[in-house]
Amino acid sequence: MDTVHDNDRIRDELWSVVYGIWDYIKNSGKFDADTMTLEWVGALPGKREYRRLLGDYVLTQHDVLGQTPFDDRVAFGGWSIDLHPPQGMYATEAGAKQRYADGIYHIPYRSLYSVNVPNLLMAGRNISASHVAFGSTRVMATCATIGQAAGTAAALCAERGTRPRDLPAADLQRTLLREDASVVGLPLDDPADLAGAATASASSTLTRLVVDVPAGLWPLDADAGLVLPADPALGGVRLLADAAGDTTLTVELHDPVLGQNYVPRELVTTSAIPLPAGEKQWVDLRLDWRPETPRNAFLVIKANPLVGLHVADQPAPGVLCFTKVPLRPQDESPQPLREWADTGLLRRTFCLETGATQAFAPDKALDGYQRPYAGPHMWVSGTLPATLHLEWPGPVTIARIEVIADDDVNEDLINLHHHRTPFEVLPTLVRDYRVEVRRGGAWHPVAETRENRRRRNVHVLGEPVPADALRIVVEATNGAPSAHVVAVRAYPPEYGPRGGRTGGER
Repeated sequence: MDTVHDNDRIRDELWSVVYGIWDYIKNSGKFDADTMTLEWVGALPGKREYRRLLGDYVLTQHDVLGQTPFDDRVAFGGWSIDLHPPQGMYATEAGAKQRYADGIYHIPYRSLYSVNVPNLLMAGRNISASHVAFGSTRVMATCATIGQAAGTAAALCAERGTRPRDLPAADLQRTLLREDASVVGLPLDDPADLAGAATASASSTLTRLVVDVPAGLWPLDADAGLVLPADPALGGVRLLADAAGDTTLTVELHDPVLGQNYVPRELVTTSAIPLPAGEKQWVDLRLDWRPETPRNAFLVIKANPLVGLHVADQPAPGVLCFTKVPLRPQDESPQPLREWADTGLLRRTFCLETGATQAFAPDKALDGYQRPYAGPHMWVSGTLPATLHLEWPGPVTIARIEVIADDDVNEDLINLHHHRTPFEVLPTLVRDYRVEVRRGGAWHPVAETRENRRRRNVHVLGEPVPADALRIVVEATNGAPSAHVVAVRAYPPEYGPRGGRTGGER
């Protein structure tokens, strides 16, 4: 049937199926259904897709799987290309075929406005995309990022009296990033942000990764994966392992290549380490990698039935741990994103030590990146309490201060009843902090936040204040042992009122 013109017939057919199944459950005698009632059935068919709108660019399968780095990207997706048979419930083939990119992909602004209706913007399940690409862009979280981009574009067009096609993508991107939108791999270039001219320092900084409190043993029955930041280099990596007999531990170091990817793509080097029989041995992986630019490294610890890795019941910033799993029958091969899973390793870390790293330096809070990209891009303190300090070469006038905290984008937050996190507030979020400015050689408090549950906090000051330095004093987090700050921004009076209420999120 035609999904546009046969809508009522489709609804009636779906109703007949639902009530037929309910009749079977209730009256076949095969189910304990005597006291069960049918509470509700939808009256409108949920549209997966129907009309196709065209923009200046049609997003395709190649853009999704190839992760095309559009210059005008304003949103992103990460769902698989999820194609269902057109016969629906009457199909005799498998219910779905899925193909995953190696990481998230970008969505261009040119796919969000019409090619022939000058004032039309698309926001959701109607963007300019091919049937196959739409198999990924259609999901609600992706539609949310698209909706923010399209809504922001509409506001800018209305404000300027211009058409969507004539709106500079750079202006839209800057506005989105100012509002902490999810535009991945694109740093905020904001001339209005005074923090861009400041120098950052801190009371303490995490300069080495050390996880040394084992809580269990992870058998190397399958390859294990370990993502670590290489900034500016990766070296001195050691793992805590048991060996049931004399053996060799083989480790591969891979470059994920793209900043948004966390799968092995290009082999850099292989290390084979003789490992004698014994328990709780610190094994030097003999790796020394200095890439041209900071990035993530993906280590593959090859399966070995004689070896087990000790694992701690704690996460570590900038670190991800995986195990290799077989593909499902319906999955095409290869699909690295499906082959590496954190099953049994979520919020856990292989016991490890690394050499010195700059991945968590104070200046990471000023580099413009608001999401992980070729590294975590945030300042992480060494201890608590901790202070992040910004200093200017001369006096500035501040009217608004923004603090963006770490909301752990690796955490799988979905609203299904069977899926619950063990905490109500993300532990990585700073909880209690105050903002102080320095003038005349003395520090003065200008804002304070207690019991914080937000990623982005905007502090609009009662009146602009002159200062030559600013500091964020973090007293406590929601559970993490160190302070995590993704970004700090400071704006002059002409930008003061735009941030929303003090201590809140616009």
